[in-house]
Amino acid sequence: MPLLSFRAVLSLVDAIAVVLAQAYQLARIRLASTASPVMRLLCQRDHAHSTLELLKRELSILRSQRESMPPHRRPDYLPEQRLAILQLYATTPCQRDLVRLVRNTIRESGKPRFLITDHGTQFRRGFQSAMGKLDIGHVKGRVRAPYLNGKMERAFRTFRLWWSVILCGATRRRLQRRLDNYRHWYNHHRPHSALHGITPDEAWHGTGLSEPFSFRRRDHVKPRIGIRRLKCRGDPRLPVIQITVQRAA
Repeated sequence: MPLLSFRAVLSLVDAIAVVLAQAYQLARIRLASTASPVMRLLCQRDHAHSTLELLKRELSILRSQRESMPPHRRPDYLPEQRLAILQLYATTPCQRDLVRLVRNTIRESGKPRFLITDHGTQFRRGFQSAMGKLDIGHVKGRVRAPYLNGKMERAFRTFRLWWSVILCGATRRRLQRRLDNYRHWYNHHRPHSALHGITPDEAWHGTGLSEPFSFRRRDHVKPRIGIRRLKCRGDPRLPVIQITVQRAA
């Protein structure tokens, strides 16, 4: 007759597994709270490695952008300027930056009813509490379901197409100026098919399309239609189509 039954062996195995799991969790908590010098060095090494990989990726993007331009238009950056560009692109916005962005947007365009974000670390408890104080609903999209936020995904695609063919300046001020120009063009000059041909600024303020002209053959009036392609704030990658219609007897 065996010393322990099958059920007793299973209970013993479960108890040992629980004790090992609790010991593992306690060890992780202790290492995270009072890390030894060796653990701190390992964390710093991992952080430096991830930063280096990010800088390599941004450097490849800059090289591809430079190669796509004609030889006489390729800028020549000094090593210090290249390092400044890589460090600028490697920065990641935090919760404080996004809350400041929302407040600036409210001052410029008004307060929205809710915001839809992903599950990034910038949109956690601090961001949610700030949105609650501003009386703005915070909705997190479903994981791996970009189709639920299709308008923003399409906006990102348009931005990437513009970003892939330009070379921004080597300073934060020049980069911000280019981004402000793009935002102005996207919101005030670019018609959107999802908004039935109007711009986001017109949709925000409730302004629709202008009334169409009616030209009839029996009126003996020939319309003069002029079409011009302009540049938004001097950027040839941000086109603005200007259409003028005049009545000519």
